[in-house]
Amino acid sequence: MNQAKFRFLSFLSAVSLLSGCATLPNDNAVWQAYSNQNIDFNAFGRLSIKVETRGSHGNFDWNNQHSENFSVIDINTPLGNTIGELCKDSMGVVAENNKGEIFTGKNAAELSERLLGFPVPIDYLDLWVNGYASTQAPYKISGNKLYQDNWTIERVLDKNQQPKAIMLQRNELSMTIFFDEFSKLNHQNDNNQHLICPNRSL
Repeated sequence: MNQAKFRFLSFLSAVSLLSGCATLPNDNAVWQAYSNQNIDFNAFGRLSIKVETRGSHGNFDWNNQHSENFSVIDINTPLGNTIGELCKDSMGVVAENNKGEIFTGKNAAELSERLLGFPVPIDYLDLWVNGYASTQAPYKISGNKLYQDNWTIERVLDKNQQPKAIMLQRNELSMTIFFDEFSKLNHQNDNNQHLICPNRSL
C-alpha cells in the first residue's frame, strides 16, 4: 500500500463506524429500476470506511448532474483538508489528489482505489442514493437490499423521504455515507464550475 493510501486509511487512527445510522433501513426505502427520473442534486455529509480491520472517516461534497452526465465528489478529512476529488463524465473518470496531480481512466472503481485506497462505486452511486437500480448492469432486489455490481446496498430515509444514509458492502469493504444535506437541483441554474470536471482542459 502506498503512502497516500496509508495516510487516508490511517488518519485519526482506526475509528469504528459511526453508530448513529447503523440501524435497519426504513421499510419504505424501496428500490426500483431507473427510467429517466431527475436525480440532479447537491449533497454534503460524512462517510465512514472500514477495510478489513482498518477504519477511517471523512467528509464529502457531492455535485451530481445526471442530466448533464457528470458527477463530482470531493473527499476531505474531518479538519477540512482535501484528500482527493473524483469525477465521472461522458469521457470517463478523472481524479485529483491533494498535490494537484491528475489521474484519468475509464473505470471509476479502479481509479478511486488508486487515489484513495478503496473503490468508490461512482458509476451507479447517484442512482443508488435515490433508490434506483441501474438498468446497465444485472441487479437483484431482496427486501430492503439491492445487489448490483458486486455491492450490497441499503438506504435510510429521513421523515421527508430524502436520503439520510446509504450503506454499501463489498467483500471486506464497508462504506456508510451520511447525508447532512441533500437537495435536488434545477441543473439550468447551476454554473457547472468545478476544479476538474466537467472542464476537460486538463
